[in-house]
Amino acid sequence: MAVGFQTWQRRCGHRSKVRAHRLVNRLTERGAGSEAHWPYHEFHETTFTFEPQLEARLASRWLVVPLRFPRWGGGAIPASEPHSMDASRSLQVAHPKCVREIHATFEGTILALGQALELRDFETKGHTERVVAWTDRLTTKLRLDEPERRAVRWGAYLHDIGKLAIPDSILLKPGHLDESEWATMRAHAVHGVRMLRDVPALPDETRDVVCSHHERWDGAGYPDGLTNEEIPRHARLFSLVDVWDALTHERTYKEAWSRADARAEIERGAGSQFDPELATLFLTIEAETAARGQVTGVNA
Repeated sequence: MAVGFQTWQRRCGHRSKVRAHRLVNRLTERGAGSEAHWPYHEFHETTFTFEPQLEARLASRWLVVPLRFPRWGGGAIPASEPHSMDASRSLQVAHPKCVREIHATFEGTILALGQALELRDFETKGHTERVVAWTDRLTTKLRLDEPERRAVRWGAYLHDIGKLAIPDSILLKPGHLDESEWATMRAHAVHGVRMLRDVPALPDETRDVVCSHHERWDGAGYPDGLTNEEIPRHARLFSLVDVWDALTHERTYKEAWSRADARAEIERGAGSQFDPELATLFLTIEAETAARGQVTGVNA
């Protein structure tokens, strides 16, 4: 069990750190088998090996949150890198129930943010839930681990959050946008990244989806004109999901496409708009899902 008191102070406050420090010292003084015992004024990451009974006692009283800093290898968060902490991956809590409650609360908050756009744009109602469901299917097929799947799912929740910064006259305009309006609309990806920059618990994969899901394999996308594998893999994956849902559901500027037409469009875009390998995987999963009758609201 790693207990980092400098980290604890930054996360929970000085008084909480002091009380935790005293509790751990009390346990170690009673023969808990600690590898180290240190003076109160030294605040650094220290690893303890507790016997099971004492570890359970500590866990029952304290939420022990050792945090990993992948770019810095531990210790204090440098002031110049406020987002270097990947908290969603490194959160390790002695109480499994606490972990579940924290993730459920955080995920519920993210879902609410993602669905906020649908309160402005009723045409996209249900879009968030549908793309999250498709994202889960793809990440499961790719056998991503749970933290990575969760990070991409959060990206699906938040992918269009930047559209909250787009004026209604553009966002809700019926018909096609002119060149100036389209430039404003394309800026939503950058707006989204900026809106999320003060949420340090969001992992990089989530931010990648928000920023880069409109990039194209051939480099003709936005906001950065990335090509091929320069585009983060999770964004390449989600772009297929987002386009599929846009094609198969009605928008102000188009009717809903049939499933057959949408599949043909994905096939045409493989190698130009989409990662060809992921496009093939998506179409395979889509066919399997349709065969099981799990897709609703899509015309044959």
